[in-house]
Amino acid sequence: MKPAQVAIRAATPEDVPSIAAIYGHAVLNTVATLDTEEPTTASMSEWLSHHDAAHPVIVASVNGETLGWGSLSAWSPKGGYRTTAEASVYVAPAHHGSGIGTRLLQDLIARARALGVHVIVARISAENRTSLQLVARCGFTPVGTMRESGFKFDRYVDVEVLQLTLNDSCI
Repeated sequence: MKPAQVAIRAATPEDVPSIAAIYGHAVLNTVATLDTEEPTTASMSEWLSHHDAAHPVIVASVNGETLGWGSLSAWSPKGGYRTTAEASVYVAPAHHGSGIGTRLLQDLIARARALGVHVIVARISAENRTSLQLVARCGFTPVGTMRESGFKFDRYVDVEVLQLTLNDSCI
């Protein structure tokens, strides 16, 4: 697959089963998310309904196949955080290492900038070296480590918090 063949676009309700499958793999097999319940199409439809023009969900696809997805979510419901968003990116296992995650994150950064977001936050398991390297390449800097703040697979998980102030990024 050539990078030019991959389309990045806004997610639609028709994308929910693919989004749920990609996220479900991460939930069941990794600490890339600290969710512990496998998502359903209904739960992911509900999740998608809480995103809007200011908090987009995007997908990467080629020939109708969803390769990955990303989202910007509200960091906090408090008004003072309205220009802060949290980024999430998940890629189907068959496409890990193909650059899809980078393309999705770059697109989210560009959308965030256009939306007037000032800071993008990422919370990443300290074990998830690939995602930590991805956000570092795109200009995110460490803010701190939340020691043993997650619990999954019968063990505690450290979570790294990183942020990107939208004056410096890979775009």
